[in-house]
This record gives sequence, C-alpha cells and structure tokens, in this order.
Amino acid sequence: MPPPIYHETQNRWLCAKLQRSVFSPNDLDSIANELAARTRSIQGFSWSNPHKSRWGLGNYDVNVLTLALETQGCTLSWLPANADVRDLELLKIVGLILNVQPRHFWNTAHWFAVRAINGQYYNLDSKLSQPVVVGSASELGDFLEQTRAEGGHIFVVKSLSTGVLKINKEVEREGKVGGAPRELI
Repeated sequence: MPPPIYHETQNRWLCAKLQRSVFSPNDLDSIANELAARTRSIQGFSWSNPHKSRWGLGNYDVNVLTLALETQGCTLSWLPANADVRDLELLKIVGLILNVQPRHFWNTAHWFAVRAINGQYYNLDSKLSQPVVVGSASELGDFLEQTRAEGGHIFVVKSLSTGVLKINKEVEREGKVGGAPRELI
C-alpha cells in the first residue's frame, strides 16, 4: 500500500501544491499586489498586475511563488536549461516545482510539484485525480528531461532551516501536518 500523500485537485488557477496549506488566495494576491506596487514605482503607472491573473483566479508568476516560499524559510531557484538534471543534489531539496507550457492557446502555463516520499518521487500535479509515482532518482531524471523537452522549466525548492525539513518529514511519515492534510501553495 502506498504511503499517505496529501493531494488536492486544482481550484481555479491555483496550482503548485506541494504539501500543506499555508497561503490563501488573499495572501498570494497581497504578495502579487506588493510586487506590482514595486514595479510601478520603478516603471511608472500600469493598469495591470503582471504577477497574477487579472480575473482573480490565481495564475501567479514565479516572483509570487519565490516570495511566498521565502516567508516559509525556503528558496526557489530556476534550474538553467543547460544544467544536467541528474546532477541535482536530491537529498538537499524540499521538492521541485515545474512550470509547463499550455497545450492549447486558451490555457495558461501550469505549475506543479514533484517531491520524494519514502524514497519514491511523486508527481503531485493538481490536474491529476491522484498523485502519480514517478519512481526512483533515475526515473525522476528521465521525467525531468521529458518535461524540459516539452518546453517546461524546473525550479528547485530548498530549505534554509531544519524546521521546514522537519515538517516535510512529518508529512512524509503521516501524510498530514497538524492533524489535517494540507497544501503548500
């Protein structure tokens, strides 16, 4: 039987779910609005907020994800296209967030998480009905190379403190934090 894994299907354009509930849409909107204010102070007036959907449905950009993760003691860094995915120091990361391009012109780019649970890597894509086993580190390398070949981008989530890793261990062991399953973003 597979370990208990938190998984939540996508609601609106709120994706990149990793492990627990930390941010509400209002929290992420506040981060996006703060970023937009900074942008306006540098570039001048703008009618739009480039960091989120103008229709209030989510679809936050990488800057919002980066700042949100920083508030939780994590960093988000882009893995350059020429970097070998098999050189990732997998034991030092909390997880991966992938950004894939839409298959149809009316869709937006999509974020989803991949992380290790009990030695196996799982695709936690919120568009899936349940988590999908990617497999071993070698199979993860194949999965990441395929994602890149299809135009996707890979972002690495690392912890700045052992506290976040402790939470990850609890999630891996029990599939939940504080008694209830949760998501990261």
